[in-house]
This record gives sequence, structure tokens and C-alpha cells, in this order.
Amino acid sequence: MTRSPGGDFVTSAETLVHGLLGASAARHPGRTALVCEGRAFTFADVDTASDRVACALQHGGLARGDRAAVLAANVAEVVVAVFGVMKAGGVAVPLSPLTKPKKLAGMLSDCAVEALIAGPASADLVGEAAPNVPSLAQVIWTGPPPAGAPPGRTFEEILAGPHASPRDPLLVDHDLCAIIYTSGSTARPKGVMLTHRNLVNTTWA
Repeated sequence: MTRSPGGDFVTSAETLVHGLLGASAARHPGRTALVCEGRAFTFADVDTASDRVACALQHGGLARGDRAAVLAANVAEVVVAVFGVMKAGGVAVPLSPLTKPKKLAGMLSDCAVEALIAGPASADLVGEAAPNVPSLAQVIWTGPPPAGAPPGRTFEEILAGPHASPRDPLLVDHDLCAIIYTSGSTARPKGVMLTHRNLVNTTWA
């Protein structure tokens, strides 16, 4: 048990970003955590769904410290994906679906992305960029991908499976949890590295 920057006692799990979600799901499972396009999701909904995504990522080979990009519009699945990446022990790399193929391939290669979670609307973009990213080993689609899209599992398939908790990746608060790329409007985009401690302290603040 430790103290937050605000002086409250928190569990060791709550020193990790996804630990905050787990704690909220345990305390208030039925409360609304997220509303998107008229759909409401409880803390338990988001926690359970992100567990399943984390298990799928681990099954595909994602390990502690591996990078997983999230390329989709601002939809509920992005929230689930980001928490899923962190629960699997990975580092979330959120990217805009408006990114040009060459620039996208450059960022994916720069941080050696191992997994890519993408919206079906980005299928053409992924298809053009993915062959230029040798580290990319798995793709997960947030919705049914169009014909000819790079192969991968879908959220529908993953979320329909039985619930299981992901393996504990043994993270500590100094581990990276996210890499945020600069716009690169005047130079090559640069990845800003954030640790779990960075984001948890910001949340408490």
C-alpha cells in the first residue's frame, strides 16, 4: 500500500495505468465509464473487454515492453485497445488514421511495432504500410475488415470468447506505457515516451 501524490492510500496495482481501471471496476462495476455514439459502457464492460484483448495480444506473442500501435478513430474500441495493450505488458502507440502510408510505416518501424490494432476504415492504409514494417507480427481489427485487407483477428471474435485474465507481465511504474508521436509537420515525427508513473501522477493531479 502506498500513497498517491494527493495523499490517498492506493494499492500497488494502482501505480499502473490499467490498475486504475481494475480498481474502478472492482469498486463500481455498474457505473458508466464511457459513452460513445449513444452506447454506454460500464467500468466492468471496459475491464472485461480489455482483459480479452490483452489475452489475444499475449497469445499472438506480445510481451513486456513490446510496442502495439492503435490506429482508429475516436471510438470505444480504442479505449479497450489501449487498456488491453497495457494489461498485456505492451506499450500503446496511438496513431491517427489520417496518417499518410509512408509516414505511418516510418513511425511503426521507428518504434518496432509488434502488433497493430486498426479500424476497418484504415485497411488500405495498413495494407500499404505493413509490408514495410518487418517487426509487425499481428493485426487485430476493431470491426470486420474489407476483402483483401491484411489478415488478422477481429474484436468480434476476441470479445465473443470466454473471459480469462491475461498473464501478469510483472510491470513496475517505471515501465513505458505509451509512446506519443509528434505531428512531424516541420521534421521527422519523434516519439515521446511516457511511463506508467507519468500518467498515474497526471491522473492524480
